[in-house]
Amino acid sequence: MAVRDDALNALYFYPKPVQERVYQLGLTGREAVARKRKLFMVPFFLVMLVALLLIRLEATLQFRGVERNPYLLAGLRPGFAVPGGHELV
Repeated sequence: MAVRDDALNALYFYPKPVQERVYQLGLTGREAVARKRKLFMVPFFLVMLVALLLIRLEATLQFRGVERNPYLLAGLRPGFAVPGGHELV
């Protein structure tokens, strides 16, 4: 996703000496790399934050004795047949 056409689109992953050499060669500018870094890192960190919060929420619910209900997210109500021939009661 970040690389697309060539490695210059993911230059922010490379070590500083490599970045400096690319700047010296004039292949790209510091502003372009900084912009691409922000375009990738902000959504990445937001996804990681949401994942961490969901993991923490699940751990908190389990600590309080709330059991995970696999049918809750499926929108099934008690009395409906589920795969495997069982019925929720």
